[in-house]
Amino acid sequence: THHIGKHNMPPKKKSRKSTPKEPDEPLEYIDHIREQSGKRFASKKKNVNYDIEQNIRAIQALLKINAEIFGRCMASGTIDDKGKSATFTRYGFDVVRVCQHQATNKTQFITECGRSQQSFDIKPCSELPTGIDNVFVVQYQAPPFELLIDYDAFFNSAIMLHDDILEPFLVQLKVHIESIHVRLGKIESWLLEPKSNIEFIEATFKKKL
Repeated sequence: THHIGKHNMPPKKKSRKSTPKEPDEPLEYIDHIREQSGKRFASKKKNVNYDIEQNIRAIQALLKINAEIFGRCMASGTIDDKGKSATFTRYGFDVVRVCQHQATNKTQFITECGRSQQSFDIKPCSELPTGIDNVFVVQYQAPPFELLIDYDAFFNSAIMLHDDILEPFLVQLKVHIESIHVRLGKIESWLLEPKSNIEFIEATFKKKL
């Protein structure tokens, strides 16, 4: 007789999960699709606010603020040919040189206007995150920003969804809009740094630049 060890045992077949059958009745089919969509958009985080009215107000406010910041920033920036990054230019007095004149025993502070550039990732402005990226046909902004998504138009399309789907969908959309707001805020902060330097120099040396 031969003894079969555990290592010689045939591998157990993994049981496949059966896909629930789609209902044949039209109204039941609609409910089924909505239920599946609701699960797809549901957030995995705890203590999520699904209040439609509050989220709509929050998104509207964010879209307005983002548009204002974007307008100010793009006056000094250019977007690459794929809409994934943007390069911004700023001018400022970043360096102050100190010169000591021995003959007169005076100290002189010298500064010159300098130019600096930096690129920032703006991918969220041109791409939707996985999960809400294939719900609607995305519309893009008018030239010269035709590579960037028109989020006002996207939002207006989203609020036509049934409430059961709209609730979790708005949560996902708000998170994405907030991420854009953070990126735009970093860009504007970088652009405004020279202004702070100028104000410091003028206040310190009592000299208008």
